[in-house]
Order: sequence, then structure tokens, then C-alpha cells
Amino acid sequence: AAHGRLRASTAPVWRLALDEIMNSGESLRPRLPLGHTHTGARALAGAGSLPLSKIVEPMVLDPLSVASDAEFLPSIRAQKNLPPWLAEGLIDLY
Repeated sequence: AAHGRLRASTAPVWRLALDEIMNSGESLRPRLPLGHTHTGARALAGAGSLPLSKIVEPMVLDPLSVASDAEFLPSIRAQKNLPPWLAEGLIDLY
């Protein structure tokens, strides 16, 4: 029984390191010296502000694929930044 508990407790646990929310000691953003300061956003620059749950609101996410998004092709057709021949060509691919 003890062996089973040991095995279960050694399984890896994956976590997302969001350095803009909690200082994880890791950063993917360059902080290059510039004069007497550094470029880029400071980690935890918003520390002391309201909790994120008080700032953001739930949002509806886009469907994951073209096949599950009934509005994708009509939205391609409505794009003003695409030439009509390109929009129609993309639609013809589906």
C-alpha cells in the first residue's frame, strides 16, 4: 500500500508559469539595459492592484476549428482587408 502512495505522489504535475501574474523566477521577455533602467514590462508590475478576477470578465472563445465555426466563412467573405478574389478563393478551399 505504501508503494502505491509513493508511486502516485511522484507523478509529474504540469503547471503554467505566468510571470505576469506571479513571479516564477523565469521570464521569456528580454529585459535589456537602457540607460539607468531596463526595457520591457516589470514582473509583477501590477502587484497590489485588484485581483485578476475583479478586473477581467468571462468571454466567449472562438470555436477551435473551421469545421466547428459556422461563422468563419461568412466572416472571411466580410473582411474588407481581403481582395474579393482572395476571400472567395479561401472559401472555395473549404
